[in-house]
Amino acid sequence: MKAVALNLNPLRGLHAVASALFGVRGKTGSDKDLELLSIWQIVIAAVIIMALFVTTILLVVKTVVG
Repeated sequence: MKAVALNLNPLRGLHAVASALFGVRGKTGSDKDLELLSIWQIVIAAVIIMALFVTTILLVVKTVVG
């Protein structure tokens, strides 16, 4: 079993989650992300992206209705 150094670049985690959210992630890219990213990087990136998404939706609705 070979050791793989984790990629601690936070943008890679955000990119992986965002592309998965929009469904533009290929199998090769997904497999590479699973090797390079820790589960905590993926979870934190997902929470950040979903918080931004919900905040944007709320602001748009408030602006249109308000």
